[in-house]
Amino acid sequence: MREEDLINGLLNRDIEVLEIVMDKYSNLLYTIVNQVCSRGSKEDIEEVVSDVFVSTWRDIKNYDSARGSFKTWLCMKAKYKALDKNRALNRIVLQSEFTEVDSGYNIEEIVIGLEEKEKLLQTIEKESKINKEIFYQRYFYNQSVKELAHEYNVTEAAISNRLYRINNKIKNELSSYFEGE
Repeated sequence: MREEDLINGLLNRDIEVLEIVMDKYSNLLYTIVNQVCSRGSKEDIEEVVSDVFVSTWRDIKNYDSARGSFKTWLCMKAKYKALDKNRALNRIVLQSEFTEVDSGYNIEEIVIGLEEKEKLLQTIEKESKINKEIFYQRYFYNQSVKELAHEYNVTEAAISNRLYRINNKIKNELSSYFEGE
């Protein structure tokens, strides 16, 4: 069936023509939606493709052949509906970060964790420049004690002792901070 016949059939509300359109274009639209809607599950993608056909049924009177082919119009509808779905799924993900998290943490636990992290960083900042560098290189950049000793021209025991003292200070600071609350 030619595009003109499909368009006329949809304009005349012929349900059989809609079925022909669905058979002819569903694989193409599924591919487009799947590429655009990166967060979507198989069900989400199928839902968007169905929405495209429902929208096509409702909006066929707005189709303008001067602006492009019917196939292109369908593809653009699919693209924009997939983008809308992606935005909706992103909102859901963002909302879930501020409510119950799958691992069982709630907002209060997240806030406490952030406070602990802030207190840890404040405690580290009180250290001398060399101690901060050693601490960050060891625990954030995963440099070995041997590498640090070589870099600072000291023995491995000296690096280990510095790290031990820094860790004890952090433990004491954090325990006194949380006991005081």
